[in-house]
Amino acid sequence: LPTKLNGVSLTVGGRFAYIYYVSATQINAIMPSGQLNTSVGVQVVSGYGSSNTFNIQMASVAPVFFKFSQAGDAYAIAQFSDGSFAGNPGVFGTSIPSRPAKPGDILAFYVTGLGSTNPTYAEGQIIKQPEKISSPIAFFMNSVQCAIDFAGIIQAGLYQVNVHVPAIPDGDAQVRMTVGTSTSPVALVTVHH
Repeated sequence: LPTKLNGVSLTVGGRFAYIYYVSATQINAIMPSGQLNTSVGVQVVSGYGSSNTFNIQMASVAPVFFKFSQAGDAYAIAQFSDGSFAGNPGVFGTSIPSRPAKPGDILAFYVTGLGSTNPTYAEGQIIKQPEKISSPIAFFMNSVQCAIDFAGIIQAGLYQVNVHVPAIPDGDAQVRMTVGTSTSPVALVTVHH
């Protein structure tokens, strides 16, 4: 994976991060490993110069759902095996097929920050096959624990968690996950019987 994209690089604790998106206002990067559970300096370097260094806290896991920007950035990206997404029809726009999930469905949630895998993969390399995460994981919809079929990395920085929708009331269910001792922020997924 590149450590420089469109002339922009990012250092974290003196090590280069792996850049996969750059715009005038945003940089998406995969953090290098090491220096966990400590404060590290981050700096952006481009053809225009270097930014001030600012500090962030590095953690071994920090689970977060990828969400649709439509509908207020509240809904987790949760996909059925046929390629459609969990949500009321049209909630994500006309080009994204969606339907509510129902109890018993299996959804693939896309997340980041689930940490190391077993076996491990080489840092900065393209993921050639999915690998399960090392840390214990629990997944909840409206505080009801869900059965998990798979939780692992599928692309650099992108993890997939396949869960069974439990018997919960109709509506927008709050979803969250815990990985080790870290808990994700809450997101939503639409469920109807």
